[in-house]
Amino acid sequence: MKRYILYVTGSRADYAPMKTTLLRIKESGLFRLGIVATNMHLSRRHGFTLKEVINDGFRVVAKISALTQGLRGDEMLRAFSKLLTELVTVVVNERPKIILVMGDRWEALAAAMVGNYLNKVVVHVHGGDVTGSLDEPNRHIITRFAHVHLVPTENHARRLIRMGEQRWRIYVVGSPGLDDIVEGRYAKPSEIEEKYSIDVSEGYILVVQHPVTTEVEQAGRQMRETLKAVLRTGLKAIIIYPNTDAGGNDMVKVINFFVRRYPQRLKAYGNLPRYDYLGLMANALAMVGNSSSALIEAPLFKLPVVNVGTRQEGRLKAENVIDADYDSKSIYNALKKALSEDFRRSLEKSCSSPYGDGKTSYRIVDVLAKLKTSRKLLQKKLVF
Repeated sequence: MKRYILYVTGSRADYAPMKTTLLRIKESGLFRLGIVATNMHLSRRHGFTLKEVINDGFRVVAKISALTQGLRGDEMLRAFSKLLTELVTVVVNERPKIILVMGDRWEALAAAMVGNYLNKVVVHVHGGDVTGSLDEPNRHIITRFAHVHLVPTENHARRLIRMGEQRWRIYVVGSPGLDDIVEGRYAKPSEIEEKYSIDVSEGYILVVQHPVTTEVEQAGRQMRETLKAVLRTGLKAIIIYPNTDAGGNDMVKVINFFVRRYPQRLKAYGNLPRYDYLGLMANALAMVGNSSSALIEAPLFKLPVVNVGTRQEGRLKAENVIDADYDSKSIYNALKKALSEDFRRSLEKSCSSPYGDGKTSYRIVDVLAKLKTSRKLLQKKLVF
């Protein structure tokens, strides 16, 4: 009998990079695969990406919307509680052998908790990272609940070992988000021009900035400082809405205000298909914000990145990343450097992603195929 894998996803952040891996799991013929689509996938503001998951040919076994309108810290906790409760029902009814999660969002945390309490094998992709904000404790709590760790690099593996995780549970597989790029699955310049009415030859900046949950009150101001700096460059920009964490609504209000005021310069989108998003990265002059894709995927495009603020603090960075404070002057100065010919030429010579070689999906399928459910696997022991 084929083992049943349940993948729990809450947004484009943990679906898009895993899409190729999920397709390879499905196409391997070794497993049954079910998707639990939650939260941002069911949000109209963020593009109702449930349609994308279904169109990609996956079987969606459950849909759980736990989001509330304001998403302050207390509302996030209530949303988490609702998601946790409904996930229990789904997992009890579906009876998977393996629960697969990626990253550090609270949807993954809820899934890892449910899987652990219900004696399912929890497999976590991309543990061992170091970042700022609430993502940091989320990720490490998921690590504690996970039985198997699929990490991007040896650095990540060493961090998990220092946390007390047993070495035999850890597999270095690379970052799944690189596979699409290496295999060339992203939009060509002509497709970008047609879909987004932008002249690639004129150049544009890609803006992706999320709220930092420990800096909620500053989220709107932080977005404003970034957009002021982008406008100062004189270039056009494409902006992607932030995620639904606390502070996200304030950022959206600021984005919408700037787009209304500068409609010839700025365009904003709630969500983009992965194919288009990578194409926009491939053809942009620079990227600014605090998205993990700027650190993981952008180096393969040799794309200059201005990383704003604390969200990615401590994370492994390639030569393409320039750090900036939450200040329009600091961001503008970093953008000037990023857009300079000298900096761009330096990346052509030396920039490469530290996160893998673009063959992660094959390694993950191989690990899952060889995984044996046992008491030893389910009963975790920490070794310090």
